[in-house]
Amino acid sequence: MSYKVIKKTNFEKFRVINYLILIFSFLFLFLACDGPQTGNESKLTVTPGEIHLPTVFIGDSYTQDVKLINAGTIDVKVTSIAITYTLKAGETEPETPEFSLVGVDTTPFTVGRGKTISLGVKFSPLRAVKYDKVYLITDSDAKVGKHIVTEIKFSGLSPEIRVSPSSIRFSGVNPNSIGEKNIIIENVGSADLVIDAGKIYMDSRSEPTLTLEGESFENSKNKEQIVICPMDSESDCLKRFEFKLKFAPTGPSTRSGKILIASNDLNSVAVVDSVETKGMTAINVSTNAIECVLDIYPPENETVIDMGARKIDREYIKDLMLKNNGTNICYIKGIEVIEDTDSVFSLGDLPSFTHELNPGERLIFKAKFTPPAVASYSAKLKLESNDASWTDGIKEIPISGEGRVLTGPQAICNPSFVEVEPAIDNPRIANNSIVRLDGSQSTGRELRFSWRKVSGPQGSTTTPQTPTQAATDYFVDLAGEHIVELKVTDADGESDTCRVELYGLTGNSLHVELFWDNPSDVDLHLRKPGGDNSDWFSGDDCYFGNCTTGSAGAGMPCQDQTTCTALNAGNCVNGACEGGEPNVDGLEWGEPGRDDNPRLDRDDIGGRGPENINIAAPFDSAGDYYTVAVDYYDPDAPGTIATVRVYCNGDMQYNGTAELEASKWWWYAANVSWIGDGEDGTCDVIPINVVQSSNP
Repeated sequence: MSYKVIKKTNFEKFRVINYLILIFSFLFLFLACDGPQTGNESKLTVTPGEIHLPTVFIGDSYTQDVKLINAGTIDVKVTSIAITYTLKAGETEPETPEFSLVGVDTTPFTVGRGKTISLGVKFSPLRAVKYDKVYLITDSDAKVGKHIVTEIKFSGLSPEIRVSPSSIRFSGVNPNSIGEKNIIIENVGSADLVIDAGKIYMDSRSEPTLTLEGESFENSKNKEQIVICPMDSESDCLKRFEFKLKFAPTGPSTRSGKILIASNDLNSVAVVDSVETKGMTAINVSTNAIECVLDIYPPENETVIDMGARKIDREYIKDLMLKNNGTNICYIKGIEVIEDTDSVFSLGDLPSFTHELNPGERLIFKAKFTPPAVASYSAKLKLESNDASWTDGIKEIPISGEGRVLTGPQAICNPSFVEVEPAIDNPRIANNSIVRLDGSQSTGRELRFSWRKVSGPQGSTTTPQTPTQAATDYFVDLAGEHIVELKVTDADGESDTCRVELYGLTGNSLHVELFWDNPSDVDLHLRKPGGDNSDWFSGDDCYFGNCTTGSAGAGMPCQDQTTCTALNAGNCVNGACEGGEPNVDGLEWGEPGRDDNPRLDRDDIGGRGPENINIAAPFDSAGDYYTVAVDYYDPDAPGTIATVRVYCNGDMQYNGTAELEASKWWWYAANVSWIGDGEDGTCDVIPINVVQSSNP
């Protein structure tokens, strides 16, 4: 066999090459269409990525805008979109859905390429359902964003009870006379507050001459429930429930008790029959229908005076105090240690007996403990007086201590108890608020000192000024108990601690406190009884312009010279009074020569407070009111939450808060009715709690 070689012409070669090019072109197009194609993709996003709902009151509704965005280059089909949720354990399903979608009729629907569809997530709570998790789930045929889970977060719906006053004290009510106090229950939460019928009552240990009365209270007995809606709710509903506590003693009595209120506010906890009970609110009540009331500090709820674990053969000292919180003289007939079989306890700084304490006066004495051996020791402190609440005029308090062989350091706080006026920046006022804490008597080798604040009243921001020194200063900024701890550490790293109890207890019959949470300039005002809105920023209004030490009317706003002349406040310069006469006595509101004038004893500029206004012996308001108000003075106000507390004869009668959003926002906090003459009077505080966006 032979083979013939055929030689191709140039034309034939060209035709073959074209055929090959055409075949490869078709192959390329086929592969490109079958695989990923850049520029043609399906992509769906949901914005926002996490949905936050504000507080929505029951009966109201809120709709949050949500966007479905097709960021791809081809259409996306949304196959389903729905809200799903899980409930907390024990919660029952709502009767009707509380979450719904707005702007979505049916699925599926299409989101065109590069397009956005808006819809809404609507929340319409009907009761305080407790949800665990809530989600918006979106499914589509997109390759990116095929299954999108968006969490919906919101403030839990719950009621929050607020009672005013938070504690009640009847002082100096004579037998066969009647004392009354108004009580208000409000709901500052986001769900209805429910109180079952008969669940507002006096506890079994209360003074039997205390009774709850009032038309609303009597009518409530015929109802199954008292329902108080949230204060900010726009619904036509009960916003507050008012009733009265009446005290009608038939003889001498110094008893204490509680008003107990059971509600669906499970965050409220009170002790009932020695058991902490959820859903219970207590108003502590004390009565004084006799002349002498002796209180013991540390407080009586400390059932044992604990001297602690101490080195053997070394004396340890603790300060104790008796204070007359009654209306007439207390006669202290004796103070002694009894049942001290080992003779390890003793007393110091005792007066001669019988010792007299006038109303408001106190006696500070020392309890001493010197353990001779490693052992536990106990005895009793016996007190004898004319306080009729004591059994046969005698009170006995257990006292204990422990002796140890301690090789390490020993912290010794001196003094261990101090009582001062809270937050006084007024050099004319005694009992200054800055307390010197001295740990220099602590023992050990090469000691390192560390002071820290353990606890204080809500809103207190003060701390030890030099916490690593043996002695430090502490500013008692708010009324109430402050506990400061000293820790000493020796060269071997061993340590010991001791504590100091500081009490901000005002000696003024009327004490008003203001503090706030955001550093700025907020001002406290107290208007004279009988005034109206035209009296703010005048001589009938105690505030920074006319009620502090220094020049009278300093900083008082003025449009012309008239205002400054009237206040002896100098000249009107750039809209404010400057260069006035010394403001020695502040405003003259009552009778000349009496201590019935207001004093702004602390004005804080740019901090968080506190500020306070005091009247030592208020005059009778004659059926009218002192009015407490707050001005957000700061021109660059960042917004803040302000708190006002009103104390009458040392007891807190009002504790309110308000949100101030911008400069010149004004808060009418409370009215204070003073009944009686000066220090012998009592007060009735009526909350106002109205905020407006401009001052009067």
